Amino acid sequence: MLKTAGEIGSLAAVEQAEKIPDKAVTERAATDLRARTFELAEALFQSIRMQLSVWKYQAIKVNRGANLDEIDKPLNNSEKLKERFAEIRKGGSESERLKQIGGLLK
Repeated sequence: MLKTAGEIGSLAAVEQAEKIPDKAVTERAATDLRARTFELAEALFQSIRMQLSVWKYQAIKVNRGANLDEIDKPLNNSEKLKERFAEIRKGGSESERLKQIGGLLK
């Protein structure tokens, strides 16, 4: 998307590119693997009382091994990208915005 900014315009390219990181939240990937992970977590809880979730198995904290609670957390830098996209939108001229987009692509 951003590579075509010179052709379609900087604002249109930013608008299209901004939708991509949001897919990590709106469209779940590998739902079969997610389900299997929950099955394995349940088996671990039943066999050795391993608490991989705060809400389901009453673990103490997510950062103390209850990582099952963050299984749907996106593994991208979408917040930082959104900040950069907002900065690009505020940029003055089209050439300045294209220059900022070029900096993102490096």
